[in-house]
Amino acid sequence: MYIPVPEIDVQNKIGSLYIKALECEKKALKLIKDAQKELLENLSFNFKDIKKINTYQIEYSKILDSDSWCQANFNPYYIGIEDAIRNNCNFVDLGKILDIKKGEEIGSKNYIDPKDAHNAKFHYIYLLQY
Repeated sequence: MYIPVPEIDVQNKIGSLYIKALECEKKALKLIKDAQKELLENLSFNFKDIKKINTYQIEYSKILDSDSWCQANFNPYYIGIEDAIRNNCNFVDLGKILDIKKGEEIGSKNYIDPKDAHNAKFHYIYLLQY
């Protein structure tokens, strides 16, 4: 099997870009960790106060009546976190503070790639599930 070997200057450029990407990844992971720490420090409750249960049962009818068939949504620990957030934090309807238009989701013709978001009229809010 033959593979092409680029010129040494191309190899060096690829290597330096790879190193730069690793440095950016390291910075990004630190920023995420700092943001998570900031969030946890400013919540009005402590996750350690929420009881972790390793096993639980779900009634079949609850799954059928639910919007989600994912059993994790019925985990008492996650329900406890959701209740703590609901009881201790202020909420705002995103529709009241953002002008969300149908068709701006990923893959649609109106989608703005995050790398171009700095030119947009607004910035995207990404909601992550851990």
